[in-house]
Amino acid sequence: MATFILLSVDLAKDKGIVPSEAIYLLHAFTAGDIAFRALTGFVLDSGFLSLEAVMLLGYLVQGFAYELLVWSETLPMMLLCSVLVGVSNGSRISLQAPSLIKSFGVDTLPIMMGGMVFCIGAFTLGRPALVGYFRDQLGDYRGLLHIIAIVNAVFFVVWTLRLLLQRRKQSRVEDPENEDKGSDKKENLLEADNS
Repeated sequence: MATFILLSVDLAKDKGIVPSEAIYLLHAFTAGDIAFRALTGFVLDSGFLSLEAVMLLGYLVQGFAYELLVWSETLPMMLLCSVLVGVSNGSRISLQAPSLIKSFGVDTLPIMMGGMVFCIGAFTLGRPALVGYFRDQLGDYRGLLHIIAIVNAVFFVVWTLRLLLQRRKQSRVEDPENEDKGSDKKENLLEADNS
């Protein structure tokens, strides 16, 4: 999010969009962000999507938006990308504490939040050098946007695996008879092999 806010006007200028119009990128980002901050709670509370599903969709949308931003040349396309980045950010920003509680429990939440914020801060320290390298050495931000899209793809895979593991665990809890039948079959096969 912060990288997008930092680069949005500069990206637009590189694509020939005047700064007085490029400022609308921040408005579009904010509109998507605010709308989906409210909508995410409703979606989760209604049971329409799980926390893992919202997280993986957020990373998918954000990765797509950054990759589309590389190829966008017009203000309307950049506005669309800006809204998508805002939607992605808004849908996930309020889920930090719930996802940490779900993974580690409420007792360790202060330590986990501190660790998460520390990691974010540590990675943020490298951002100025990375932005400077792409701008000053390579002349544009295309490589940086590709890297951000790849990182989002990695997180998309991680959250997809978490969702699959959760569903697998949930199906085992809901249908313990199938597990018992499976273990009975294994025991019968072992007994048949032994005799």
